[in-house]
Amino acid sequence: MPGSPAGEALRDIEEASANAASLARALLSYSGAAPDAPSRVDLSQLAGEVTGLLTARRPPGVSLVTNFAVGLPAVRLNPARGRELLTHLLVNAFEALAEVGGEVVVSTGLVSAAAARRTGGFVSGQLPQTGCVSLEIADNGPGIAADVLPRVFDPFFSTRFIGRGLGLAAALGIVRAAGGAIHVSSEPGKGATFTVLIPVAGDE
Repeated sequence: MPGSPAGEALRDIEEASANAASLARALLSYSGAAPDAPSRVDLSQLAGEVTGLLTARRPPGVSLVTNFAVGLPAVRLNPARGRELLTHLLVNAFEALAEVGGEVVVSTGLVSAAAARRTGGFVSGQLPQTGCVSLEIADNGPGIAADVLPRVFDPFFSTRFIGRGLGLAAALGIVRAAGGAIHVSSEPGKGATFTVLIPVAGDE
């Protein structure tokens, strides 16, 4: 019955089960063991779908700007994993701005392998040896300290929430499974930029 001890206990059990399922999915994504059936994906189209769905989750005072390139070559990526990747990165940016407000810019583009290797900052994953499609999520929030930057993809590491810290780890697992890398650049007080680099799909 609503309001009864049994009803409250049932809600607690349902919430715990949902949290456990979410944790399991994130760990599978990080380890690369999540079920994967990649297909040819237009990253601009996928990003447009996800940003449209997540607009309502912006904290007060946070704006979302998109700049998606048209006519990008496809990448090989499981669409569901791609949506999960974008969700983790966008939620991370929203959380960085939750207390201060600001702007999140999501953009896509085409990057040569040489340009990807010239990029400074911290890189996790294998940089593609061929041309790649980029997905960039930039915020103008408080930024990330230099000593923290190498740890942002560690499972359960978080500077904001106790018991959280799997979102970026899961995002990295998804990108690695697609043969790509994530580049992070940041300075305290100047925001952070996460750039996903995924190889262009072949003609198969």
